[in-house]
Amino acid sequence: MTKINYQKPSQQTQEEALKIARGTQRPAQTKEQTRLIAQGIQKGIDLYKKQQKEKARDLNRKLKKISSHKEQSIESDDYEIQEIIVYQQHWLPWLLLFLTWLGGGHLLSHLYSMIISYCDLIKTDPFSRMKIDGINNTILFIKQTTQ
Repeated sequence: MTKINYQKPSQQTQEEALKIARGTQRPAQTKEQTRLIAQGIQKGIDLYKKQQKEKARDLNRKLKKISSHKEQSIESDDYEIQEIIVYQQHWLPWLLLFLTWLGGGHLLSHLYSMIISYCDLIKTDPFSRMKIDGINNTILFIKQTTQ
């Protein structure tokens, strides 16, 4: 035969339950109905608190069990354990870096060939300097008229 000990709920729990019951009270609801709702809420709060206490006790037991097991294993182990940390990097940043270098190299080679061809043009054609000056003057004229 088990004996059930029912503790009287705390004053704070009773007030909290009554406050919640009054907050959800309907206009035609009697005081007795509100009191019964408050009692139900109070029982729910008590049950919740009881469950949380039980969970805390179980967690405490498990922590004590683990810590005692750890202490025993530390005492029995005389050798040192080394931690090895392995960092795994994603391949995407490396691929993007490689493609950037590849694109930059292509751009530089293209720019270099343009400069070489420009220098060859100036050396071979004596009138090319006049043509380039004419293009530059045209560009300056366009800029001045659009401002």
